[in-house]
Amino acid sequence: MMIFLALFTLIIDILLIIDGSKHNIKWERNLGIILFGILIFSNILDFIGF
Repeated sequence: MMIFLALFTLIIDILLIIDGSKHNIKWERNLGIILFGILIFSNILDFIGF
């Protein structure tokens, strides 16, 4: 279940980053990058075992 959730958020983040870059919308691209960073950070914590 968590894997599907992670993939879903990853796809949304990538779409946000691409869409923000295409339309040159700063907040949309930044939001995607921030969410992507949070996702990677939480996955690392899950992997370590916190």
